[in-house]
Amino acid sequence: MIRGETVRVAHVSGAVDWTLGEEPTYDEPVDVANVVVVPSTEGEADHLRPDGVRVAYTLHFPRGYARSLRGAKVTVRGDECRVIGDPRPYTEANVRGPWTMPVQVGRSDG
Repeated sequence: MIRGETVRVAHVSGAVDWTLGEEPTYDEPVDVANVVVVPSTEGEADHLRPDGVRVAYTLHFPRGYARSLRGAKVTVRGDECRVIGDPRPYTEANVRGPWTMPVQVGRSDG
């Protein structure tokens, strides 16, 4: 049986002009329960992203999670990571299980 874990999410506070490379400010972190955590493996094709960002985990957020995760910081098993991209949920009708939004998070090594 698959079981989710609790991760800690610090959402971006306010508007950010991502095109200008602005550094966001963050809300107080909140716990999100029932997130499936999948560690990345060295064999994954997209393991290394440009600018030294490594995919550390793929997180599967539970159905109904509605907040934007773009730019958020997520603490997973003690590792502070940042969300890669702007994740969107799957179409509800296409998912039978409780996890509908895959989110890649990574750490920057440089």
